[in-house]
Amino acid sequence: MSVMHLDTEFRVLSVRSDFFGATGIEGRKCHEALFERRAPCPECPVVLSTRSRTSQVKEIMGLKGETWLVGTTPLVVGDSAPDGFINVGIDISRGRELERSRSEMEGLMFHDIRSPLSGIIGMARSLQQDENLTREQVACLAALARSSEQLMDQVSRSMDIHLMESGRLDYMPVKVDVAELIRDLGQRVTLEDRFAGIDLELRIDGRPLMDHDTVWALANKVMAARMLGNLVVNAFEASVKGDVVRLVINVRESVSISIKNRECIPDSIMDQFFKKYISSGKRGGLGLGVYGAKLMAEVMGGNIFMDSHEELGTVINVSLPR
Repeated sequence: MSVMHLDTEFRVLSVRSDFFGATGIEGRKCHEALFERRAPCPECPVVLSTRSRTSQVKEIMGLKGETWLVGTTPLVVGDSAPDGFINVGIDISRGRELERSRSEMEGLMFHDIRSPLSGIIGMARSLQQDENLTREQVACLAALARSSEQLMDQVSRSMDIHLMESGRLDYMPVKVDVAELIRDLGQRVTLEDRFAGIDLELRIDGRPLMDHDTVWALANKVMAARMLGNLVVNAFEASVKGDVVRLVINVRESVSISIKNRECIPDSIMDQFFKKYISSGKRGGLGLGVYGAKLMAEVMGGNIFMDSHEELGTVINVSLPR
């Protein structure tokens, strides 16, 4: 860790560091002394802190390719402009290296699991056709196939997240009927025993969604179905018997889908709702559903945002290109 006191001209007034001494640094501008730059670093937190008068945190690349996490706190009295800054820098290069290694390992693992899992599913389905099996044996094989298919779906979702995070997902948009996806999704969710007693309301442009309605978006059908499935299942899981989950489609410059349920999001995760591994109140929840939905919306050229409070409940709005 390194701690520096800077003036408003970026000059280092004092420094305490585990990496370098004060000699040759104090009295010089930080970007010149540390990064050999004539101007402040791109996304410099001191520049941002000067404008906002609030603390800022950014990652900055060092001379040797190392990554620094730099936090800046402005020294402000009343409504005046900052008269200096405290900079705290931490070298996170090793952490980033480990993160990349873990990500690559996960990608290989997901890829290698799918092949033997496909064999299990195929064998289970094939054995179900054997006429010498008892009814109980057929039921066991069906359960094995269903469980394997669920696991395959989870592996595929995790693989997609890995590819999206690394920017290596091969995305080819096509015309997708969002209304059809939502009708199919509604039928599947409402048939699940765990959601018995929770109603689903489907609407489009202020009226009930009908079987003949079509809404074309530019997207990927499998990805759009997974994205909406994640969000709708989350809404049902946050509801209780007697509640109504509402899906509303609005077609304007883009295709907008709003998912609303009565419960509001806990304050403890409100600011981190779309981040990875953030979950609250859901037993066994990994915090990947909403995170994955956000990645998929952005990959498909859309966006996603959330609004939640006591009077409103929770509304998640997703948009996709028309």
